[in-house]
Amino acid sequence: MLRLTARLVSKSLFKEGTNKWGAYQIVRFIVQKQHNKEKKKIIFIAMGKAATAVQDFPINERITIHFEPKCTMFNGKWYTELKATSVEKYINRKKVLESMKLGAEPIEEKEYTYQSDAQLFDKE
Repeated sequence: MLRLTARLVSKSLFKEGTNKWGAYQIVRFIVQKQHNKEKKKIIFIAMGKAATAVQDFPINERITIHFEPKCTMFNGKWYTELKATSVEKYINRKKVLESMKLGAEPIEEKEYTYQSDAQLFDKE
């Protein structure tokens, strides 16, 4: 599986319906990625939970896309489709690391619960 972080540029109409296998949702979306001072646009297709996740993001939002390329041959020509398996909001790791430095707001203990692993710590 591959991963790409880019800015959401456009979304097509959200298609949903039912077929003999059950309910489905499909959306095509375009992201823009800057590479070597050149802006490139890439189209993806999202289905199911990934399609509903794309619908929740506004245009110009930075997102991270996990995808798989799929190639098919039809009438002697090859076609490539980038199928998004999951889409999430981009989180800047630098900002997260800065908040973890000394002097930052302490984390409340009730936010996290720790349990000892019975296999690692034998009670005698």
